[in-house]
Amino acid sequence: MAQTIKKMTGVSFDGAAIINFGGFKSVIDALGTVRICVSQEVKSAHMSYVDDKPMWNADAKKTGKARTPVVHKKGCREMEGWAALDYSRQRYGLKNGDYDRQQNQQQLIKAMARKATEKGILSNPVKLQQLTKAAGKAFILDTGKASLPDLVFTMRGSPATS
Repeated sequence: MAQTIKKMTGVSFDGAAIINFGGFKSVIDALGTVRICVSQEVKSAHMSYVDDKPMWNADAKKTGKARTPVVHKKGCREMEGWAALDYSRQRYGLKNGDYDRQQNQQQLIKAMARKATEKGILSNPVKLQQLTKAAGKAFILDTGKASLPDLVFTMRGSPATS
C-alpha cells in the first residue's frame, strides 16, 4: 500500500495504522464512551431498536418484532461504541451527504484520540497494549522501523483536537 500511495502521490511514509469499523467499536468499548457532537439530526440507515436494544437492521428484521429507528438527535453527548460507530457511518439524510459523513468520521477519530489521551493510555505502555488488543484483528499498526515505545514517546505531546 505504501508503494502504491507513493507512486500515485509522491508522498512516502514510514508507517501506517488501519482500523475497520468493527475495530472502532471495540476501541470505543475499551475506552468506555466518546464525546460526539451531532450537528444535525439523522435517522440511522443501519440500526433499529428492538425491545429497546440497538440492533443492526438485518438482525432486527430476523426477529419479526417491532422495530423503532435509531435517531441521532442534535447535540453533544457521550456515546457508546455502537452509537458512535452508527452515527459516523450515516450519510443518507445529512444535508451534505458523504461530505458530512467524512466530517463525522474525523470527529469520531479525534474523540477516540482525546479519550485515549485523557485516560493516559498513550503514555502508559500497558494500557496502550490493552487498547490495541481491544481492536484485535481489525487494527493493523505498522510503525516502520520505530519501536512502539519510541512511537508513543514521540506522540506524547500531540494534541487530540488538532
